[in-house]
Parts: sequence; C-alpha cells; structure tokens
Amino acid sequence: MEVNFRRSYKDLDCKVSMNLLLERDKYQKCSCLIGKFDFFLFLDKIFSVSKMEEVEKTIQKEISQQISAQSPAASFGIPKEDFEAMLESGIYWGHLPSKVHPKMREYIEGLKSNVTVIDLRKIYQGIEKAKEYLEEKIKENPDFTILLVGTTPPAREPVLKMAQKFDFPYVIQRWIGGTFTNFQVISQRLKYFRELEEQKEKGELKKYSRKEQLDFERELKRLYKNFGGIKMMEKLPDLLLVINVSFPNHQIAIKEANKVGIPVMAMVDVDGNPEPIDIVIPGNDESKKAIEFVLNKLSEVIEKYRKPKEEPQEPQEKET
Repeated sequence: MEVNFRRSYKDLDCKVSMNLLLERDKYQKCSCLIGKFDFFLFLDKIFSVSKMEEVEKTIQKEISQQISAQSPAASFGIPKEDFEAMLESGIYWGHLPSKVHPKMREYIEGLKSNVTVIDLRKIYQGIEKAKEYLEEKIKENPDFTILLVGTTPPAREPVLKMAQKFDFPYVIQRWIGGTFTNFQVISQRLKYFRELEEQKEKGELKKYSRKEQLDFERELKRLYKNFGGIKMMEKLPDLLLVINVSFPNHQIAIKEANKVGIPVMAMVDVDGNPEPIDIVIPGNDESKKAIEFVLNKLSEVIEKYRKPKEEPQEPQEKET
C-alpha cells in the first residue's frame, strides 16, 4: 500500500506556514505603535520555543495518523504499540538514493522528498530475529557477553546506558585496532590499567616523586580514554553489537570480529554494507530515538535472564 507522504507534509506545512505568516504580519504592523523593546518581547512571547515545539509535534502527529490510517499496523504484522513507537522514532528514514548501498536496496520501501524510506516490516523482522538469537544464546550460556560499539554522537548515550545496565563491555570513544586480532597484547594493557588504578586507590603511588605521580595520572587518563569501557574484559566477547556500520572506525571492529570468528549484530542504515553482518537490523542509525528503540527491545530479552542494575551512571574520568 502506497502512502502519500509528500502530500501530507505539503498540506500541513502550508497550513502552519500561512498561520505563522499572518501572525507575523499583524505583529509587524504593531511595531510602529509600540516601543522596539516591547515589540521584541511581544514577538518572543508569541514565537516561543514551546509554541514551535507544539507545531512540530502537531505535524508529526498528523503524519503518523495518516500513515496509520492508510497502512494499519495489523497489515504489517506489527503490534500497534511497536508500530507507533517506530513511527515516532523515525527509524524508517534512510539517505539520499545516491548514497544507498546496492545490497541494502531490498530493505527500501520507497522515497519521500528524495529520501529513502526503509520498510517497517523488515525493520521489525530484523529486531525479532535479533531477539530470538539473543534469547537462544543467553539460555545456553548465562555468562553470554556482548561488546557494544557506538562511537557516533547519537549512539554514545544509548550504548553506554545498555552496557552499564547489564555490565557489558563497550566502546564509545574510538575503536583501538587489534582489540580482537591482537587481544593477547591488549589484555596485558588492560591488566596493567587495572593494577595501576588499584595502586592509586590504595595510595601506593604517593611514594613516588611529584613528577612521577603526575606521569602516572596522565597515563591513567590516557588508558581510561582508550580502554575505559573494556577495562574488565578478560576474554573475547561472544557477540559484537555495532551501531552504524558505515563509520570507518566501526568497519575495523567488524573486520576483526569476522577474522577471529565473533558473530556480528548491527543496526545497518541504507548506506551500509550488510554482507559482513550476521544479524542485520535495518534502520536509521543516525537517530538517537531509533537507536534507543532498538536497544530497548533487545534489553527486554536480556532482562528475562539477567538482572539489570537499577540506576546505571555515566563513568567519570579520574581527577587529576
């Protein structure tokens, strides 16, 4: 069923624009009657952030209602609650047709304003497949470990939240080359990191000179930046979960995982290559809400077998 996205946006934009233009003209005519300062206060009161947010929410609501009316959730085989959440998160938005990877064309439903729209059914199927995989593996191995990788700005907070919730290792700054393929050396650095941090906590570094103590502080800061998320990782993970496979630094992680035989699950946008990915979740990997939606659905499965922390907190760098 084809949805007329363009018409819905155009009609709504015209209505909103006309109303705002009419209001603006009224206020401009009043500018000659009241002082400049009072006039700008008047404008600020009318064109407040809250009002613009309300207009934006109205547009989104109207569009979602039109999509729901023309393409009911039942016809997609998607629960209504999930269907509405997917629409709200914008998980179906892709990129310009010129940026589409040839192997991602099968996931595309159509175009809207020259931007690709990902098929909601295939997004939902990808999430369900990922959930089934996780449930099967966690049942077999209660200590099943996932290494989460999301170094792009929209992915950092959702990835960090999920990782801390289940004590999973994570990378949100930069993937260090050789983390998998040269794990023997990396594990030695992690061991040194843990020992140095322990020495500092016990006050054993105070026996050194002031200059040496400052050197240790800088070293700890550098180690935390590079290895803070994987500090406690003593063995290779059972699964690599990546957000945004088109990011060059993430591609290195995926290649290393393929080389050492670690399965890869990833959220793949239309500009990414799904070939090296074992479990593909198609979707908009540049939307924080979309990433949160996917990770929350995966977390629901993990929570059945592993008790999460109540209040995960963001890690803070050691004071220098």
